[in-house]
Amino acid sequence: MEPRVVPSNTAMVEKGLGLSDWSFFSNGQQRPLCRIMLGWNTKLIEVNILSSGGQWITCDTANIVGGQKLRVTFVYGSSTPTDRQELWYYLQYQNSINGSQPWLVSGDFNAIMRVSDRQGGDSNWYRYMDDFPNCVHQSELIQLAANGIHFTWHNRQQGQASILRKLDWAFGNQKLISCWPQAKASFQARIDSDHSPIIITLSPRPPHQRARFKFLNLWVDHEGYDQAVRAAWGTATIGNPFSRLTTKLRALKGYLSNLHKNNSSHISSRVVQAEKKWQEAQALHDHANGEMTSNPEEIDRLVVDYFANMLGPGECSEIGTIDNVYQNTINEAAKEAMMAPALLSWLEQRTTVKGNFPQWISYLALSSTVYHLWRERNRRTFGSGNQPINAVCNAILTQIRTQLMEHPRKEDIPDLHQGIWNLRD
Repeated sequence: MEPRVVPSNTAMVEKGLGLSDWSFFSNGQQRPLCRIMLGWNTKLIEVNILSSGGQWITCDTANIVGGQKLRVTFVYGSSTPTDRQELWYYLQYQNSINGSQPWLVSGDFNAIMRVSDRQGGDSNWYRYMDDFPNCVHQSELIQLAANGIHFTWHNRQQGQASILRKLDWAFGNQKLISCWPQAKASFQARIDSDHSPIIITLSPRPPHQRARFKFLNLWVDHEGYDQAVRAAWGTATIGNPFSRLTTKLRALKGYLSNLHKNNSSHISSRVVQAEKKWQEAQALHDHANGEMTSNPEEIDRLVVDYFANMLGPGECSEIGTIDNVYQNTINEAAKEAMMAPALLSWLEQRTTVKGNFPQWISYLALSSTVYHLWRERNRRTFGSGNQPINAVCNAILTQIRTQLMEHPRKEDIPDLHQGIWNLRD
């Protein structure tokens, strides 16, 4: 946690968190402000502080239940390149003594690794920017697999003033990757802070086991509860009184399970889905440079601008890619899936629309245009080459003419359009 409080107030902050079984440690002794504060549940984990500096805290941790041990360095890099040199030297030194044990390094490094880790603001690449990637290389650190938000810091400005950076990172040494090959860092949506929280998972969760049946008091207030009880209690049963009672209780369990499934089940998964949508919304917001719109006319303009930029005079002009929104989610199989098969289905439906011909030809032209523009967008986005603008236009016209030629009632097409599309061959 990055509290940025004066050391004399840390005790009050710790008490205000209300975590009775927790212990805390901060690096407020090294600077006027406490920049890093650690907290841990003493009933679950043991922590031994090894080193504390103005930009880091290193500690050994041990799981009380399982006994797993891990060395962790929490980082909060300085905002000035000169001061960060101390951090780079420290990490390289730690690599020389931590090779034999799992070592996790995570936090706000206040530095980017590559050009794609920034959006907006100064576009120059200064010499000091190489210090961070060089340090990672010299320290033999491996970036953990990650998901969630790519740009982890936002200056909370809108439009042209919006600046986004990936400043928060999670690394491990080779020993950590060997012990926990499925270690993963999840960068969450920003809420109150201008930084994204990081959740690091070393091992996947165990398989979900079906929970035992429990009666939930909230069912009583659900519509349909009384009917479910009456239906279960009206079930025909045979046997002695106790056997009939247990049979009706089993029947009631089935009715209540269905009621729960339709009204209040999977609350946790619904929360996860809502959180995922929030993550996606924030990623799209970041990708849009802080600008969002729901105006249909504005959306139309943005789409036109996007393809106009892509097909502009520069032919291969720089455009945003889907990789900037969802990192490492597009594989080779997905490329073919993105060739707009839904548009073809939609196109087929439109070719059977009854009504005046001009309306139908408009649908046909629109769908063909969007389809081929999207294919060209995929070619350029995924680096599989690009076609000249004239070739794209010819492909659109060819598809429209092919659809017209294959129309089951071609003779009903007006003479004017038969001449325009050369359908008399």
